[in-house]
Amino acid sequence: MRVWETTLQKEWTLRYCQELVAELGLYEADFLLKTKDKTINMKSLLGLCSLLLQEGERVTICVFGDDEEEALHAVKQLFHTNQPS
Repeated sequence: MRVWETTLQKEWTLRYCQELVAELGLYEADFLLKTKDKTINMKSLLGLCSLLLQEGERVTICVFGDDEEEALHAVKQLFHTNQPS
Protein backbone atom coordinates (compact mmCIF):
# COMPACT_ATOMS: atom_id res chain seq x y z
CA MET A 1 0.00 0.00 0.00
CA ARG A 2 1.16 3.49 -0.86
CA VAL A 3 0.06 6.54 1.16
CA TRP A 4 0.23 10.20 0.16
CA GLU A 5 -0.92 13.25 2.11
CA THR A 6 -1.64 16.49 0.30
CA THR A 7 -3.51 19.79 0.56
CA LEU A 8 -6.16 20.54 -2.04
CA GLN A 9 -5.42 23.58 -4.16
CA LYS A 10 -9.01 24.25 -5.27
CA GLU A 11 -12.60 23.26 -4.57
CA TRP A 12 -13.55 20.07 -6.43
CA THR A 13 -16.27 20.45 -9.05
CA LEU A 14 -18.52 17.71 -10.40
CA ARG A 15 -16.67 17.84 -13.72
CA TYR A 16 -13.30 17.39 -12.02
CA CYS A 17 -14.63 14.43 -10.02
CA GLN A 18 -15.92 12.84 -13.22
CA GLU A 19 -12.51 13.22 -14.87
CA LEU A 20 -10.75 11.82 -11.82
CA VAL A 21 -13.01 8.75 -11.63
CA ALA A 22 -12.50 8.09 -15.35
CA GLU A 23 -8.71 8.31 -15.01
CA LEU A 24 -8.57 6.11 -11.91
CA GLY A 25 -10.67 3.52 -13.70
CA LEU A 26 -7.67 2.82 -15.92
CA TYR A 27 -5.86 1.17 -12.99
CA GLU A 28 -6.49 -2.11 -11.24
CA ALA A 29 -5.40 -0.59 -7.93
CA ASP A 30 -7.96 0.56 -5.38
CA PHE A 31 -7.91 4.16 -4.17
CA LEU A 32 -9.15 5.46 -0.83
CA LEU A 33 -9.40 9.14 0.02
CA LYS A 34 -9.46 10.02 3.71
CA THR A 35 -10.54 13.33 5.18
CA LYS A 36 -10.79 14.14 8.86
CA ASP A 37 -14.36 12.76 8.90
CA LYS A 38 -14.76 10.23 6.08
CA THR A 39 -13.05 7.59 3.97
CA ILE A 40 -14.36 6.95 0.46
CA ASN A 41 -13.51 4.90 -2.61
CA MET A 42 -12.03 7.35 -5.13
CA LYS A 43 -13.43 5.33 -8.04
CA SER A 44 -16.93 6.23 -6.82
CA LEU A 45 -18.31 9.43 -8.32
CA LEU A 46 -21.06 9.54 -5.72
CA GLY A 47 -18.49 9.09 -2.94
CA LEU A 48 -16.27 11.91 -4.22
CA CYS A 49 -19.20 14.27 -4.68
CA SER A 50 -20.49 13.55 -1.18
CA LEU A 51 -17.32 14.97 0.38
CA LEU A 52 -17.77 18.54 -0.89
CA LEU A 53 -14.00 19.05 -0.81
CA GLN A 54 -12.77 22.62 -0.48
CA GLU A 55 -9.53 24.44 -1.17
CA GLY A 56 -7.02 24.06 1.65
CA GLU A 57 -8.36 20.74 2.99
CA ARG A 58 -5.81 18.08 3.91
CA VAL A 59 -6.50 14.64 2.52
CA THR A 60 -4.75 11.29 2.62
CA ILE A 61 -4.80 9.04 -0.41
CA CYS A 62 -4.14 5.31 -0.03
CA VAL A 63 -3.47 3.21 -3.12
CA PHE A 64 -3.20 -0.55 -3.04
CA GLY A 65 -3.02 -3.24 -5.69
CA ASP A 66 -0.70 -4.74 -8.27
CA ASP A 67 -0.13 -1.43 -10.09
CA GLU A 68 -0.17 0.80 -6.98
CA GLU A 69 3.16 2.51 -7.70
CA GLU A 70 2.12 3.54 -11.21
CA ALA A 71 -1.37 4.44 -9.99
CA LEU A 72 -0.08 6.70 -7.21
CA HIS A 73 2.23 8.44 -9.66
CA ALA A 74 -0.77 9.12 -11.92
CA VAL A 75 -2.79 10.53 -9.00
CA LYS A 76 0.05 12.86 -8.05
CA GLN A 77 0.27 14.06 -11.65
CA LEU A 78 -3.48 14.70 -11.74
CA PHE A 79 -3.37 16.66 -8.51
CA HIS A 80 -0.43 18.80 -9.61
CA THR A 81 -1.40 19.43 -13.23
CA ASN A 82 -5.17 19.12 -13.32
CA GLN A 83 -6.56 20.74 -10.21
CA PRO A 84 -9.99 22.10 -10.99
CA SER A 85 -10.30 25.70 -12.05
